[in-house]
Amino acid sequence: MAKNMSFGDEVKIKEAIFIVLGMTLLVLVIYFLTVGAQKLGFFDERYVKPQVSTAVISYENILAGSVFNRTEEEYFVIFADFSGNDAIYLSGLGANYKAKKEGINLYSVDLGNDMNKYILSEDSNTVAQSSSDLKVKGHTLIRIKNGSNIQYVEGDENIKSALGL
Repeated sequence: MAKNMSFGDEVKIKEAIFIVLGMTLLVLVIYFLTVGAQKLGFFDERYVKPQVSTAVISYENILAGSVFNRTEEEYFVIFADFSGNDAIYLSGLGANYKAKKEGINLYSVDLGNDMNKYILSEDSNTVAQSSSDLKVKGHTLIRIKNGSNIQYVEGDENIKSALGL
């Protein structure tokens, strides 16, 4: 009976075998993916899909390294630990200043952020003209015009009056 088979029949048999093997392989891959997902807990009733929130870029909170290279001609930068006890007072000052909707932009540098701690010092550098020279010892406001420090103010009350509040 094998002698009566033509070349075309042999090709069709090989194709059928490849199709069956391919389908078997596909079923096995899906099976093992399902078993793996089950072992990872994806089908567990207690499984909670991780929440993915949208990334928010703050243009008002900046790092100390970018204090002198903002795009505006003139702006204020306030330095404080915004996670400390004085955070509410200083945040309120900033909000009141921004609510006026007049004047120049106000940026903030959080001294509680580890990336900004290198500028904390016992002695302030009131004439700093670059981020590498910048040293503050507490709540500080710097007015920058054309990339240069033109006003350096320390202390909450002095900051309040410099902002015109």
